[in-house]
Amino acid sequence: MTVYHPALNGHGVPVALKHPSRASPVSAWRHATEAATAIPGCPLPGELNGIALLDWTNVPASADEWNAVEGQCAFDEPPFLPPPGKAPATGAVILEADGRIWLVAPSNAFGGYTATFPKGRIENDVNREASAIREAYEEVGLKVKITGFLADSNRTQSDQLMLGTCS
Repeated sequence: MTVYHPALNGHGVPVALKHPSRASPVSAWRHATEAATAIPGCPLPGELNGIALLDWTNVPASADEWNAVEGQCAFDEPPFLPPPGKAPATGAVILEADGRIWLVAPSNAFGGYTATFPKGRIENDVNREASAIREAYEEVGLKVKITGFLADSNRTQSDQLMLGTCS
């Protein structure tokens, strides 16, 4: 039986998953020493490390709304000048209070990744911090708070501005 990604690709075509992920039992979320896997629509605990796992209502829909999104903070960050031919991108490292981090397993190892942090290109004149918050929401389903600058990472097609975050 073929399993499809819950969203269509950029051309409106269903994406067959070669090696679909399986959700962990809810009990795996209780212990910091265990890896927990979530897939769209799977059961999740009501909270993780004292923070409720709730649906984000009123998700921003425009560049102006994303640029005003809660969770941005003022901090000193170095200038961000991607080299010619590279697209500016941003992402989030989401650290839990118990030491676990959130990773994304891109469908069919998209981009050559089996696991990575939520990240993506900056689009539609959305600022870097708001873009990092948007990527965390789109790829992990979390509303995060930016806590500071982490690192720039030169990738093959884009430069990444990684921002340390917590959920």
